[in-house]
Formats: sequence, C-alpha cells, structure tokens
Amino acid sequence: MERTRASTTPARRGDWTHPGALPAASGSARPLGRRRIARAPDGPTVVGLFAVAIAVAALLSGGPVATTAASRLPARATTRSTGTQPAAHRAAAHHLSAHRASVHHAPVHQLAAHGAAPPAPPAGTHTGGPAAAVPASSPQPALRLVHQVWTVGPSQAFTATVAMSGGRADQLTMTVSVFSRLHTRTALSQTLSGTVRGAVRFRSDPVPLASLPTAKTGQYQVDLALQTPDGTTSSATSGDTAPAAFGPATLHCTLDQPGTCGGVYPVEIQVGPAGEAASATLVTELVYTYPAGNPYHATSPLRVALVVPLTTAGSAGTPPAGSVAQLEQLARAVTSPASVPLTVVPEPAALGALGRSPSVLDRQALAAMDAAISDPAHQALLQSYVPVDATALVNAGLTEELADQVSRACRELGPPKTTIGTWVAGAALDDAAAAALSASTCNPVRRLVLPASSVTGGGCTITCTTPFTVDAGQGGPLTAMEADSQLASEITAPTPDPVLQAHQLLADLSLTYFEAPGSAQARGVVLAVPPGAAVSPGAIADLVGGLAADPALTPVTLAQLFAQVPVGANGQPATRRLIAPGGTHGLPVRALQAARSQLTAYTSAVGSTPAGQQAVTQLAGDLLRTESIDLRPVEQLHAVTAFERSLGAELGRVTLSGGVIRLTSSSVLRVPIALGSTTGFPVAGTLTVSSDKLLFTPGGQCQGIDRGPAGFSGVSCPVVLSKVTNAVYVSMRARIGGDFRVAVTLDTPAGGLAMVHGQLTVRSLSTSVEAVVLSVAAGAVLLAWWARTGWRTRRRARHGRHPRSAGSPGTPAGVNTGEPSPGTPAPA
Repeated sequence: MERTRASTTPARRGDWTHPGALPAASGSARPLGRRRIARAPDGPTVVGLFAVAIAVAALLSGGPVATTAASRLPARATTRSTGTQPAAHRAAAHHLSAHRASVHHAPVHQLAAHGAAPPAPPAGTHTGGPAAAVPASSPQPALRLVHQVWTVGPSQAFTATVAMSGGRADQLTMTVSVFSRLHTRTALSQTLSGTVRGAVRFRSDPVPLASLPTAKTGQYQVDLALQTPDGTTSSATSGDTAPAAFGPATLHCTLDQPGTCGGVYPVEIQVGPAGEAASATLVTELVYTYPAGNPYHATSPLRVALVVPLTTAGSAGTPPAGSVAQLEQLARAVTSPASVPLTVVPEPAALGALGRSPSVLDRQALAAMDAAISDPAHQALLQSYVPVDATALVNAGLTEELADQVSRACRELGPPKTTIGTWVAGAALDDAAAAALSASTCNPVRRLVLPASSVTGGGCTITCTTPFTVDAGQGGPLTAMEADSQLASEITAPTPDPVLQAHQLLADLSLTYFEAPGSAQARGVVLAVPPGAAVSPGAIADLVGGLAADPALTPVTLAQLFAQVPVGANGQPATRRLIAPGGTHGLPVRALQAARSQLTAYTSAVGSTPAGQQAVTQLAGDLLRTESIDLRPVEQLHAVTAFERSLGAELGRVTLSGGVIRLTSSSVLRVPIALGSTTGFPVAGTLTVSSDKLLFTPGGQCQGIDRGPAGFSGVSCPVVLSKVTNAVYVSMRARIGGDFRVAVTLDTPAGGLAMVHGQLTVRSLSTSVEAVVLSVAAGAVLLAWWARTGWRTRRRARHGRHPRSAGSPGTPAGVNTGEPSPGTPAPA
C-alpha cells in the first residue's frame, strides 16, 4: 500500500526527473550521480510516452532501426511499473509489429523480374514476438523469358514462354497487359528499363498460374489472342486448336496506309497473389508486321549489318580460359545453320595464339573461328593485328605502329579469307588517322564505320540510316556509315535474360524501320559490337535468328549495305565531317617508343636467318598486343614492361665467359674473348674491348678506338656468334704491371642495344721498355757509387799502413803524426 500510494502522488511543479530514472521499491527516485532526483510518481506514464515516441520514429525511419531502439527500453519499466504504462507500451509494440508486417510483405515489381529479393531485417533484430509465431515467407517469384515469337501478323496470336523461380504456382495468378504502340526510340529505351509510359490498351483478368500450359517444370506458356482493325481475330496460337488463355486484345490502329498497324507494342506480364499487387513483372515487346504477299508488306525492309568481333579480352598476353570459352561460344552463335549474312572481324593475334596452343579447348575455339570466317554468307573483315585506337596512335606520333598493326594483320590473315578496304573504328577517328589508314599498302581503306561521336553535321530528323562522304585530306573522300550507338549499348548491357535482350534488340530495329516504313529508297543501320565487349553469345544467337524471321528487316554484310544503300538517300546528309578528338588517350608513348627502338636494334642482330626472324616475329607480336584498345593505359604500360622482360630474356642468351687474362711478356699478345650463345641461331654484333691500362693493336676486322700518344686504348670488332662457345681474338699489351679491369661490350649492329656488358680481369707480369731503361740507368748509377766508395776506401787503407811518429828524425815540428800527445785523452 505504501508503494502504491507513493507512486500515485502527483509531482510538484518544478521537479525535474531524468528520463532514465526508474522508480525504486520505496517509490522514491534513484540518485543520478551526487544529485538527488525528485520523485516521479508518473514515471511509468513518461516511459510509456517515450515508447510511443520511439514507435513514431520507427514509422518515419523504416522499422528495423526503430524496433531496435524500442528493444533497448529497460525491462523493469515494463514488468515492475504500474499504472497506464504497460498498456501504452503494448500498443506501441503492436503498432511496430503491424508496420514490420507491411514492410515485409510489400509488393516487388521490377526487382523481382530480375531475381532481386526484398531486403531482409538485420540479424538479431527484434521481431515483436516469439520466433515460432512468425510464419516463414516463401521466396518472391522472379520471371525470365524463355521463348517468344519474333513477330506477329494477321490471324496470329502472341505466344511467349516464361520461367518462374520462387513462389508457389498454386497461390499465384498471371495478368497480361498490352500498351499503346511506341512511336519513338526514346520511348522504347524507357520501356527497356522497365518503365512503360503509354496508355494501357488491354489488361486481362487474372488467370491462375496452375491452369496455364507448361512445357517444363516452372515454365508457363502465355497465349494472347489479338484482334486487328480488318476484323481478323487470332483466337488460337499458330498450329494449335486450343483457345488462347488471354485476350483478345485489340490493336488500336488503322489501315489507311502501308504499315500503319505494324509497330512495336509493349507487353507486360505480371505474377502475384490473387487480389493483391503483382510480385514479379516482365516487360517485353510485341512486334506486329505483315508477311510477304500481304498488301501492307514492307516493300523496302531495313538493311541490318551486324558486325561481331571475334576477339579475346586482355589480348596483351595469353588469353585466359574464360575468354577462350567466350570466344568459342560467340563464334558458334554467329554460325547458324541458316547462314544469315553478317560481318565478323577476327583478331589475328587471337588466331595466332590459339594456333600455337596445344590445349584442346584452344583448338576447339580455333575451329569455331575458322567456321565463322569461312561461312559463305559471312564477310570476314581484315583490320589490325589487335583492336587499336588509330587516332591515339597517330596523334602520339606512332603512325608507324598503326602501319605495323595493319601489315601484321595482312601477313597473319590476309585475302582470300578476309576482305580489305573497310575499317570499323572502335573509337573516334580524325582526319589524320583516316588518311593514314587510306595510305596503307596492304589494306587501303575506302569505307569507314564510325561511332556517332566521331562525326558531326548529322541533321537527321530520325535515325541516320544512309552512308555519307567524309574528306580524309590526302587520302581523298571516303564513304562512311554511322554505327548506331543505342543498339551498341543495348547489346553490351549486362543481363540475366539473354532471350529478352535479343527480343528488345529486334524491337528496336523494327521500330527504326517503322520510323519511315514507306521510304522511297533503301535504308540501313549498323549494329557493331564494340571490340572486347562482354556480350552474351545466347543473345547474339537469338538475334541472328530474329533477323531472318522479321519481314521488316533484312540482314546484310557491310559490303552489301554500302552497295545497296546509296549515299544521302531519303534526303539525309550526303557529306559529314570527322571530329578531331585530339590527345593520345593515355597511351604510354615514351615506353612504346623505347620498346620499338630496342626491338629494331635486336632485329638487326638476329634477323638474318629464318629462325631469328621467327624470334623477332614473336617479340613484335607481344609489342603490338600492348597497344590493344581492350587495355587501360596502366595495363598497356604493364604490358610494355612485360615485353621488355621478354626481350631481356632473349638478350640473356648471349653471355660473356669470365676469367683472368695473364700477360707474361712485354710483347703484343693475341688474347681470346670468350662469348657464349644459346639462341640456336646466329647473332651478329659489334664487340668493343677497352682499358686505359692496355695498348691495343688493330688487326683483321678489328679497328682501333680512343687513340692516344702511345697507341689505341680499345678496339671494335664485328662478330657473328654461331656456336655455343665463340672466341674473338684481340691483340693487346700492358703498359704497366698489376691487376686491373677491361670493359667488354657486345652491341647490336644497329641501334646500339647492349647484348653483353661486362668486365674481365687482366693480370700483367710484363715490363715495358721504359721500365727496362730506367732499371739499367739506376743500376749504372749504383755501380758507379759502389766503385767510387771502394776506391776511396782502398786509398785510405793504403795511406794508413806507413805512419810517422811525432818527434822522430825527419818529422818537422808541428806536424801531426797521428799519435796522441802526452796528456791528451784518447778518443773514445
């Protein structure tokens, strides 16, 4: 009773209570630090209001974070408090649980169509109840296109097969909607991204998924009956008597002119629970055309030139296994039994690498490339050794590199396998690069396929579909065609559904035709796959089949396109200009120039025999591969470094044998310089031997260098190393005795590239003429000194044998006789 009475006492005005203060058992507030907090009889109510505030924050911030915050409330506030707080807290928890349920079960549209799942709550997040009480939700369904008719004509139904992953078929229904016809390619690009802005012309009732025909487990057939203005209704699929499950859908069009009803109609396929929002959506296109013989048949179909490069990614080195498998699949995709006309651009570097490889997989890829090249319906185009940016090479002063690229391609893969005269530019092309290509001796370019960013002066109100003329300066006028950039972006877009991607490409091509279905002259577009792009072989294979099936499209090669579509047809511009992009686009110019100089010098040393030429060819291919447009600038620099290591390894096959050269005489000696070679072919060079302690005598083919007052301090000799061990004799003599070093260098005949650079030790035991003369003179002086000293000694000794005493008769007074006088101390 005391606790209850204390907890219900109203608080005095001015009392302040910390939100975290909890009522104690006695009803008084707990102290916070040293400060005593006043009693808060209504503390449970405050905590309940705080929980409600957290619930509101949860609704505004997204649920899981707010739920986590709510779970941090003190447990004692909900278990030991009395009053109105528990009810308010329970209401907030119920409100949070309802919000989480609404978020968890929100419908998924476009993300579900691509296999995306709704975001899951973070690990450890409070769910508002026991785990056993929450039912496990099934995975959200996702749709993928498996098959679809390419076009639909009169008396034909739209048929498609979709595969569904996730979800339960017995709980789902399908709805099919048809939107109004598209009129611009911009609207189509929005549709491809999943946004359909047109009016809904037809929407079916939900059909249970389990009632639809199934070809395989998880695959469902969609049959949509169509009704056209001429009164024709397709009530069944082609070749089937069963009625269509959806439709009939009326195409809102008129037949007052050819191709009026023909066009592209977005079709939306949705799957979801009955009576609820769709859980998965797939948007495709219905292409309505008229077959041959129909009055509204396309009299001048759109020419479509599909250009597929057969190249490997990362062509600066050995192609990785994944790249080779991709190349094989791509080559098989374009080689269809129907032999559809198209253009392939084989990479000579890839063909050479696969041909030299002993791998079975590489041989299979090579066979697939050969089949694609030799297909009579295909045009195999000769380009460069690897795909390059011609403009960047020319702007960097590497025009010779571009010429080497083309010349190497001609040697590796020339006519009759490939055709010349047409260049498909993977990057922007300027006048200088176009002139350089047109001046090629083995592949003089006369026709260009350019990116849209490479030309100006379009002036096309609709898609540019005719060739035009560009002036390449000294190269003269060239005929060019613009590669469609929108088609290129669609074919290179990553997709988990290659079948849908192929149908979207076909819809874009069909819409291009329907921009001007009654054109007086032929029209054409170029769908050029960028070199090195990661494209889906499945999408390419389906697209090739669709080009042959669409009556409004005609697949052609580039040669056929330039021959059939006149320049400036249908009033489009007949002359356009190239845009000069400028710059080198990050090319490692100095590294490439240095590497080319080294290779040229090495060629002068080993290129005289077929075996040496083969070694040079291999190194030259490595250097050309460093210029590939598939590589980023930093990767190109690394590739050049790898080339230099390979060249260094070849130079390392030529060695200088060490040892000590002994000179034992002052006369000239012929000393052998030993050089080793393990190249397997002759190596020519210039041997240089020099030392300031030696005098060299020219002879034979050796010429003296660094002439001084006493003679030459070095010789230079042309040599050819044709054996494993080779000896080159050099005539020399020592100036002085002792041990010293001799520099030995073997340079290439041209370019001055050092193949060998080392030193030898010379130990000289000989004496020179000057040393002998000085030694004789010194000996003569020494002998004279000895003779003079001996003569003086003998003379003194001779005078010392007959002394005369002082005071003896005959001795004059005062003459020193050599005897000590009395009183004089004897000398020590």
